[in-house]
Amino acid sequence: MGVLFQAFPWIHTAIKVAGGLYLLWMGVNLWRSSLQEGGEGHPVALPMSDLAALRTGFLTNISNPKAAVFFGSVFSSLLGAGATPGLKLGAWLIVFGLGVLWFTLVAFGLSTAPVQNAYLRARKTIDRVGGTVMLGFGGLLLARE
Repeated sequence: MGVLFQAFPWIHTAIKVAGGLYLLWMGVNLWRSSLQEGGEGHPVALPMSDLAALRTGFLTNISNPKAAVFFGSVFSSLLGAGATPGLKLGAWLIVFGLGVLWFTLVAFGLSTAPVQNAYLRARKTIDRVGGTVMLGFGGLLLARE
């Protein structure tokens, strides 16, 4: 990636701008969803084995292009072309480890009715805080360009 960015600096700029615009879009959508009525009530449990749930979650996340765009824009702006291979590997391992930890906590946490109900009650606030954070990060990324 470093060689590509050195040869074509506009690609690095394009990735950062695309990432910033994407974060702004995500922030606006989170805010819009928080303003809509509904979403409260009882969660609907889908009958699914643990292995099927793991497979579905993995395939959903691995095929999600948003994650690639997000991490590509963050890594390209923070690591840069001069980052050592060890730093890049360390950053990848941290992101991978945090992802595994996060999805494990979400899976176990949201599999209980009290946590599901608490989330549904707090969903609007969570969406608004998340949307504000996304708007802030997107604005910062674009401002750096």
